[in-house]
Amino acid sequence: MFDGHCMPVVSCRYNKARDLLATGDLQGDLMIWDMRQPKIPANSFKEAHKGRISGMSWCPWQPDLLATGNTRHQPTLKFWNLLTGLKSRERRVSHEVTSVQWLESEQELISSHKSTPEAIVFWNYPSLERCGTLTNDDDETNSTGLVSVKKSYQMIATSEESDSIYVWDLEQTRESMTSHRGQPSTVLSRRRSLIQLGLMR
Repeated sequence: MFDGHCMPVVSCRYNKARDLLATGDLQGDLMIWDMRQPKIPANSFKEAHKGRISGMSWCPWQPDLLATGNTRHQPTLKFWNLLTGLKSRERRVSHEVTSVQWLESEQELISSHKSTPEAIVFWNYPSLERCGTLTNDDDETNSTGLVSVKKSYQMIATSEESDSIYVWDLEQTRESMTSHRGQPSTVLSRRRSLIQLGLMR
């Protein structure tokens, strides 16, 4: 039984390399638990975000680095260095963050967002400059939820409020991306492949 959060925990992510568990709650508190001594948090960040911590992801090539994002109050991407126990950097974003995921092959962070045509945003790390987006093909502004990355094939899958899964082929779409000194690249379009959950292979 862990003792640390005062509000319901809404996100968590395990760090296999360090045997650590990160947890975030409704009021924005972030806790890091050493699973070898889990009774009290190894690190505690009170009000790490303003409001619900909606996404978190450990960096695969820098295992002491954790990325987090929040919804509603001042949506922000934040990065925590567990070696120092301090926030290393942050980036304000315009729409609520629903999830974050590292893209190891490009050393970028992917963030998904709510109520915006820009479903997915790619961020260079450590500069935190936008280097690409994936957008809806229509004018609807759906919420993009869970993001999963298939490393070997450079594909990501996202879920939306329509109860469908969208598969994005980064091998094809990245060919149209051209970065100009950190400025946003060419907008990428979604591949119109709707795969129902039970049929995905």
